[in-house]
Amino acid sequence: MAYLKKNYLQILLVFFAICGFIAAFTLSIEKLHILQNPNQVLPCDISSIFNCQTVMKSPYANLGNIPYSFFGVAGYPAVILAGIFLIENPKTNKLITGVLSIGSLLAFALSTYFMYISSWVIGVFCPWCILSAISSTAIFFLLQTIFLKHNSYNFSKNINQKVQSFLNSNHNVHITLGWYLFIFALSYLPFILAKI
Repeated sequence: MAYLKKNYLQILLVFFAICGFIAAFTLSIEKLHILQNPNQVLPCDISSIFNCQTVMKSPYANLGNIPYSFFGVAGYPAVILAGIFLIENPKTNKLITGVLSIGSLLAFALSTYFMYISSWVIGVFCPWCILSAISSTAIFFLLQTIFLKHNSYNFSKNINQKVQSFLNSNHNVHITLGWYLFIFALSYLPFILAKI
């Protein structure tokens, strides 16, 4: 039990990375099915609001000719490995901290952008994309919490004490939950406005 308590952030990080990988892998397979048969109905085409095919066929689903889900298939395993590494070595050097921070920030920003595009431009959601967005958001906030908790940014003693006080007050959890609520409200708003 002490192991879980000590490493719960890293364990959550690995959990969300696995969820994100499952979402990205499934999206990649379904994208290949659509390329073979553009009229195929996908298992995640649940309704007019939750429809993977509509999202995948949009111009926002690819970077050039590469589906964004392929980047997730490559990126999430790296986060799984990082989470396992962070269990044994929670305080990382500047290079690892920087790479993981920038990578997770990029994934977090892109998933936020894609949630906006899904709701306000395309008008439908992809359930697997939502799982990936939830996962990448959790990964970003979990990594920042781990790095701040172990002072991987090498803050001065005074700043680090303030950061630890912030974390001990669970403000990081409040910010994360607040962000999820904000994105949910932002994503749901166009459907409310359409009914007015």
